Formats: sequence, structure tokens, C-alpha cells
Amino acid sequence: MSVSALLEQITGAGLRISRQGDNLKLEGLTNAIPPQLVADIRMNKAQLLAWLEERLDTFPLTPLQQAYYRGRDWVTEGGGVANQVYHEIEGVWDIERLEQALQRVVQEHSALRLRLSGDDAQYESSELPRIARRDWQGFSDGEQRQMRARLREEKSHQVLPPQASLLQAEVVILSPESMVLYVNHDGMIVDGISMFLLFRLWHQHYQTPQPQTEYLSFRRHIAAREQDKQHAVSERSRDYWLRRLESLPKAPALAQNPRPATGAPRFRQHLVTLDAARWQQLQQQTKAQRLTPAAVLMAAWSETLYVWGAGEDFTLNVTISERRPIHPRAFSTIGPFSIPMLTEIHLDHQLPFTRRVQRLQAQLHQDIDHHYFSGIDVMRELAKTRGLADALMPYTFNCTLGALEGVNGDALTLLGREVYTLSQTPQVLLDAFLFEQQGQLVIRLDGVESAFPAGFLAAMAAGFQRMLLLLCQPESWERATFDLLPAGQRQRRDQVNATEAEIPSGLLGDAFVVQARRNPAATAMCTAQRQISYGELLNRAAEAAQWLHGHGVKRNERVGLIATRGPEQIIGILAIVLAGACYLPIDAGLPEARRRYMLQDGGVRVVLTNVDVAASLPCFDLRTPAQKTFGLPARDAAATQDDLAYVLYTSGTTGDPKGVMVTHRNVVNLVADCQRRFSVSPEDRFFAISAFNFDLSVWDIFGALAAGAALVMPDADHAADVEHWAALCRMHRVSIWNSVPAIVRMMFDSQPELVDSLRLIMMSGDRIPPDLPAAMMARRPDIAYWSLGGPTETTIWNICHPISPEDCNGENIPYGRPNANNQCSVRNAQGGECPDWVAGEIYAAGAGITRGYWNDEARTRERYPVDAPGGPRCFRTGDLGRYLPNGDIDILGRVDLQIKINGYRIEAGEVENVLTALPEIAQAAVVAAKDARGDVLVAHLVADGARPARVELRQRIAHLLPDYMIPAHLVWHEALPLNRNQKVDRKALAQLPLIADAPEGTGSRQANGDVERALQALWQDILACDNVGVEQDFFSLGGNSLKALRILTSVRKAFGVAMPLESVYQFNTVQAMAGQIADRGGKL
Repeated sequence: MSVSALLEQITGAGLRISRQGDNLKLEGLTNAIPPQLVADIRMNKAQLLAWLEERLDTFPLTPLQQAYYRGRDWVTEGGGVANQVYHEIEGVWDIERLEQALQRVVQEHSALRLRLSGDDAQYESSELPRIARRDWQGFSDGEQRQMRARLREEKSHQVLPPQASLLQAEVVILSPESMVLYVNHDGMIVDGISMFLLFRLWHQHYQTPQPQTEYLSFRRHIAAREQDKQHAVSERSRDYWLRRLESLPKAPALAQNPRPATGAPRFRQHLVTLDAARWQQLQQQTKAQRLTPAAVLMAAWSETLYVWGAGEDFTLNVTISERRPIHPRAFSTIGPFSIPMLTEIHLDHQLPFTRRVQRLQAQLHQDIDHHYFSGIDVMRELAKTRGLADALMPYTFNCTLGALEGVNGDALTLLGREVYTLSQTPQVLLDAFLFEQQGQLVIRLDGVESAFPAGFLAAMAAGFQRMLLLLCQPESWERATFDLLPAGQRQRRDQVNATEAEIPSGLLGDAFVVQARRNPAATAMCTAQRQISYGELLNRAAEAAQWLHGHGVKRNERVGLIATRGPEQIIGILAIVLAGACYLPIDAGLPEARRRYMLQDGGVRVVLTNVDVAASLPCFDLRTPAQKTFGLPARDAAATQDDLAYVLYTSGTTGDPKGVMVTHRNVVNLVADCQRRFSVSPEDRFFAISAFNFDLSVWDIFGALAAGAALVMPDADHAADVEHWAALCRMHRVSIWNSVPAIVRMMFDSQPELVDSLRLIMMSGDRIPPDLPAAMMARRPDIAYWSLGGPTETTIWNICHPISPEDCNGENIPYGRPNANNQCSVRNAQGGECPDWVAGEIYAAGAGITRGYWNDEARTRERYPVDAPGGPRCFRTGDLGRYLPNGDIDILGRVDLQIKINGYRIEAGEVENVLTALPEIAQAAVVAAKDARGDVLVAHLVADGARPARVELRQRIAHLLPDYMIPAHLVWHEALPLNRNQKVDRKALAQLPLIADAPEGTGSRQANGDVERALQALWQDILACDNVGVEQDFFSLGGNSLKALRILTSVRKAFGVAMPLESVYQFNTVQAMAGQIADRGGKL
């Protein structure tokens, strides 16, 4: 029995062994020692004493050995594995001779006899390895295959005990003509180049025993390494890397599996090769450019990593050799002579590939000149200064090309045919190992498969293969970017983007006119008080259209529509469209300055309205019923589907809202697709919950009226009342609901059984929490639930997805696939397509792409690029997304400073510009955060002098911004934090804990009376805020329109009083609202 095997038995029995003079001492459960173990110990006493003697003569581990040793421990992140390489080689051998040859190699190379002492030290053992044997000749072929699979699973991921030999071999005899050699060698004793030396020398001694040769002792290598630390070059290396600590990029940020497998990491190998002819071509190109193969291949791997989401700036963990010329055979000695070196990758895609490789090669040479401060040392310093997350470098690159002349992967073929191999490394997610073998280039990518999404590593390996094939062509070296998308993924995307469908002819209002003339008595709109027929609706719209015609309104001219909720909004929209003009909706509740800006910026001459407007522009009052029958004005003969239908203003980065120009063709296509997709018929009833200046309303209006269906509109003074919604839905048999998810949740929370007539719920404008459709499906599985998405610039929606029960089990509901005549792609910063699972910006193309931004050609050119000269335009949505393997797109957030709160797009820059325009504010940074109320806006401010009172400041902001853009929290700073690039660190601001605003203006008065006390409690519950003062402003507490809806709904339930949404702006304190409730006769 070998000493290693006997020590395993002793340890397994819970015993510890030590030396006392010439005797052995056992400690532990000595009264329960098996008799056979006692006999084995006595028989091997001399060997055990020698082993204990060797353990006293230790020397330190190298920094890399220390990292590998600690990586064996489960406590270490990414640990629980040994750094080992595993081989299976088929052949036929004289096993005795094979063992003698191995022992000869081990005897000559001291590193192969290293053992771990368990205290960051090692020692050289005199024990030589034995080759274990298994005879499986009595088993069938099928049984042997199963046994081989089990043995592979056991050996390929094993962690050997410290006292065991770190080089192990075993032969399985399948038949006299068939054997399998299993070899494991640990990175603690053998590096990549030494692996080739090991197999080459092993084969030489097996073929013909060689004379005894003296090689470099690894102990001597360690001593020389320690001496180098005293030299000035070591200090220069340390200074070089310490100067770079702050600027050194993080590791590649590749997509990670959100649910990685538990337990020790399991590695899997993906192979990339270039045959001899192509490898020769690539080397010729490399030589012509005066570059090294290692630099070219690292640059090619870096480009592949970029395409798979690493970013343009990252750090690779590069393995280099640290062999010192301190012995005649120092460069042919087997041992762990490799060290890690961190190499910064900067991919400047303004430069051709050749120039990028030249820069990388220069960087590599500079880094290698300072290798005396190793990558391990740098990572330790990073952990101290920037934290552990920045110090982890789990992507390694190990290129052996040209390291030692004549030493390559051919050695792995000498003993037989290698049929399987796998390497694993603690704290490494993916290792690229490059070598030559029989004239070919071979790259083994060994990665933790479960750390990445399914299929991710296989696709990346295919992309690397394609990158290398492209570089065999001379013209590729002058390219700046590369299309590495796997063919299967390209084919799937072509399929999901094949959305061609017929677009009906005519303009946006034509289908409504057809329905009105075909069936004028049919109901077009319903309110709680009345119903409006198609005939009446057409006549009233025609009256307003004739007025516009009389005022000289032309094609594409913007007509202002300033209105509050009600049928007049629909009449005004139809009138403008039927007059051939373009409607510009303006909520009458917007701040006056914002309304005035939109009218001026839009070049509006005339206005339709249902409110009293103090304006110098000609206005038509939509509230007055038509007194006679009106015909439609004559259509301009030059009118086309490319004319503007509406301009919708959204938040803008410059501080002012920007108007999106939407054409008739855009909307006609969307309406036709949704009518087909959802089988809309005259029997359908749409619930018009969305504001008319929110683009979801466009589908409600034209989706219903083009099909002969009806719109059901909540009353303006009950628009916040969920009970009112439910009553209307039941009364008029609403079948189609279309809103942001937050509104759906309000309805469902109030009416969990939902209205029995509902057949379709469409949710868009914001993230859909998976628990919402899951809960609704549990109650009403008969309803179709759909996720829809797309910015205003792509015409309401350009992507959709039917929600299934399975979708609700994930973290996100899929964004979906493009709808009719639209296409989508996910692209990186250079405009290249991102592979599956890789995050990038979502681009849109097709019939939904709008004309651009009104009066802003520069912004239009920026956001609506053309892929190729003369080609169609696309739109950069600014949404961050990724493709899933089935062709669906998953949305992840934003790539810019735009924020989405309750369906409203908010440009942080616009809010910041408004804030910094106030004299009291010197700096402002607006970010999204979460508090007890959900997603909210937070403004981080630096005062210009004394800080203003919060209530007063909020009142001034409320006059400048819509309520949904008013920050829920105002946080004051002496200075805003900056990142390493000296820019405001928005990420840090978003992660700051939120502290509730201290009450201002509350006075010392307590709530008086039952109504005030009950109302105060209601506010506190809905606003998730303790100690609400009775005089404290609703919006200073983080209130918004959705919170206002909930409060007014609760007021109706608690006090029996229905109040319009505007009342929250008028009676914006507990005291004021309680007085209004009393005035309306409310009581508990």
C-alpha cells in the first residue's frame, strides 16, 4: 500500500499521525481503530516516518499556488475545485513499463513530487506514483460505456487531498487490444507548457529509457524568486502596477446565469480549431504585419468577448511563463512556472484591427517588463482599494505558442489517442488555452457552464472560430468591426423579423367614416350618462373639421387640442384628422409654461378645446353640440399616408419636451395589425382609461372606431374612481382593456374577479411584474393577456408577446417579437448585432418608424440612423434588451439617462435642466430609485447658497413640470459624488438609502375630528409615510397621479364622496381635502 493511500485511511478514521523520536504517535479515536489499519501502519512504519520527516522540510508556495490552494476551499467564491487537467487516452501499453517511465520522470522533476503541508507551504516527497489498474474485460460494451462515463464524472472534477500525489494515473483494461489511460495533474505542480514536457518525457522513457538527467529543483526556483523581490526591478514593477490600480478596468461583464447551479463549479470544454492550411495563412498575415501570434489571437479573443457583451474596456487574466535562466535545463524542467498577469484591453473601434493589435502588443510587452509584481499581487491590491468585486478576474488567456521551441500539443498524441480532456481552475469562469498540435491551431475553452445562460459558451466558441476564419483573409485586417453572429441565431432572427403583411390604403380616419356611414345608429362612445352614435360623432367631428377648413388649416399643419377627459377629446381628434391636419394633444392640466411652449414650438395657429383657454389663438369650443348636419371638408388631392396624423410631445434631454411626428401610415399599419391579431369586431367595447396625450389612447380610439366597436369613457370627475371604472365596465360589457400595468393592478386589486365580459387585457408602457398576470390567470384563465411595447417613435407598439403561465415563473415577462411590418434588432455600441443573451440597445425598423422629431433635425439624425446609404431608416430606442434563444426579446432597462415611471418616459436631463434653472440650485442629478411606494424619481441637489424650504421648492417645481416628472424625494448634498472619470456617479446616487423627507409646514396642530384623522391615516397608508402632517403638501410626500387615484378611490369608499383627480392639486393637504369632503357631505 502506498503512503498516500494509507494516510487517507488514517485521516478517514478521524486520526492524526505525528512522530515521537523513532516512533509514531496516533491521536483521535484511538479506541476504535480497525485492526487491519493498525497492521498496515506497523508494516509501513519506516515509510510513514520518512514521510513525516519530509514534511518538516517545507518551503513557501508561490502566490499562484496559494490562490489555487485557497480555491480548493468552498468558502472561496468560485472555489471548491482543484486547478487540474484531466486526460483520457486510448491505446495499448505495457503497464509495468508505462509506470516505470512515469516514475523516472517524477524522480527527475521535483515539482511532480510536491505535497501540500496545509499551511501555505509545500515539501518534496520521495514517494513515486503508481499506476492503478482496473480490469473490465468481463463486462459488455454497453456496461463498459456506462462505467467509463461514471469514472469520467468522478475523476474529471475531483479535488485530491493535500497529502496525496498531485499527479495520478490509472489504466482501465477493456480488452487485450484496448485500454484507457486516465491522467490527472494539478496546476499546483504542472503548468500548461510543463504538461507538454511531461507527456513528451514520459513517452521518451517508455519508448527507450533515457540516462539519468538533472533538472532544476523547484525549491531553487522559489529561492531565486524570493531574491528577485530585493532587486530594484521588483520595486519598479510594483510602482508601475500601483499607479494603474484606479484606472484598470474590471473583468469582462459577460451575461451570467441568474440561477447558477449550486455546489462546486462544473467545467465543460468547447473546442476551437484552425486546420493546418488556415493556420498557416493566419501566421503569414501575422508575420506580414510584424505581429506575434499571441498578440493577434488575444486581440481576436478580445473582439469575440466584446461581441458577447464584455464592453470595449476590460481586463484579461493572462498567463505568462516565469522561468529563470538559473540552471542549464531551466527551460525544460517540469513545474508550475506560470504566473498571471493582468492585461488591459481597450478596443478602439475607430481603428482597424491591425492598429488595435499593434497597440495591444505594445501594452503586452510593457506589462511583461513589469511582471515581477504578478497579477495575484495586483488583484490583492485591487481588493484593498476598490473592493473584492473589482479584484475578481475570472477570464483567463493562456497562450503557449512559441513559449519553448519544439514544445507543443504534439506531446499529447504520443502515448495514444486523447479522446477527452478537461481543465478546471478555481475562481475562473472561462479559460482559453491555446497551442499547436500536428500543424493545427487548437484552442480549448474550458468554462463553468452553469455560470452562463444555456448555449452561451457554445455560441461564443463558434463566434471565435468565425473570427479566426475571417482573419485568414487579408482584407479583414483593415476592418474595425466584425459580424460574429452564429448562423443559427441569424436564421432565427430573420424568421421572427419576417412580418410582412398588407397595410390598408387610406388615411387614419377613413375606416371610422366608413363605419359611421354604414351604420350611423350604432353606438360609438359610452359614458355613465349617455351614448353617442357613430352618426352623431361623425357630424360633430365634421363641424369642427369645417371650422378648421375655414381657418385655412392645411395638410401636416399642427392643430392644438387642449382638453380635459371627455367625449370632446375624441371629437377633436377626429375633426383634426378628417380635416387633413395633424393633432397636437395638450392636457389642460399641464403647467401653463409647458402648454405655452408646446403651442409655440409646434407652430400652432388654431386650437380646439373643451375648457376655457386664455389664449390669443383662434379657438373652437367642442362643448357646443352641432345644430345642423355637416359634411366633411374636401380632402387635399395631394394627401398621402406619409402625411402627419399627430405630434406627441415626450420628455426631452435638452430641458424641453420634444414632439414626435407620427404619420397616417404608421398608425394605419398598427391598427390593422392589432385588429387582425385580436379579432376586433363591432361587438367589442374598449375602456378608454388612458389620457389622450398618452399614445395608448390612439389604439383605443382608432382600434375601436375603425372596427365599428365602441369606446367606454370614465367621467372626468370619477376618472380616479376604480369603483366607477368597474361599474362602467359592467354596464357597457367592456371586452378590451388597454393600460399600463399599474392601472391594471389597481383594477384587479379592487375587482379580483374582473368584469365577466373582459376577453383581452393589453399591458404596456412599463415593466409587467410577473405576479400580476399570474394572479389574474389564476382567477380568469379565459382572458387573453398580452404584453406590448415600444416607444412613441415606433408608433404605440412595435413589439408584443402573449403572456403564458410559464412566463410568469421568471423574473421578467418577455418583451416579445415585432408586430406586422416591423423589425427589431439588439445592437452593441458599434451597431453590430448582439448574440443571444447579450445586452445591447434595441433598434426598431419598419412601418412603425415615425418621421422624427418636430423642429429638431439634429436629434432626428442621431436617433433615426440609416443602416446603409440609400437604405431604410431605423430608430435607436434607448431601451436595453437582449435576444432569448427562442427569438423573443427581453427588455432590461435603459442605455441612457431616460427613466420610465408608471409608463411615462422621463429624460433625467429635462428634469435636471428645470431644477438648475432655479436660482437656489447649483447642481442637480435625477435618478430612479425604489421606496415603499415602488419606482420613484429622486433629485440629488447642491444648493447655490442657502437651501430653500422644501414645500416652497416643490410648489415652484409643480408650476414647471407635469406631476409625473416631479421628484418624489429631494436629497441635498454638499457636493455630488464623482466616478473615476470625474463625472457624476449616478450609480452611486441610485444606491444611496432614501430617508423620508422631514415634514415641513406641519405646525404643531394635531388632526381634528374623525374625518381628518381617518384621512390622515389613509394618506399615510397609501404614501407609505409615517406622521403625515395635516398641512403637508401631497407632492412633497412623494405623491403622484397614481397615488392620487388610489387616495380618491379610498376617499369614495370611506366617506361616500366622489372627487375628480384635479381636486388633489386644489386640495393638496389633509386639512384642505378633509374640508372639501365635509363640504360635499362626506362622513364616515
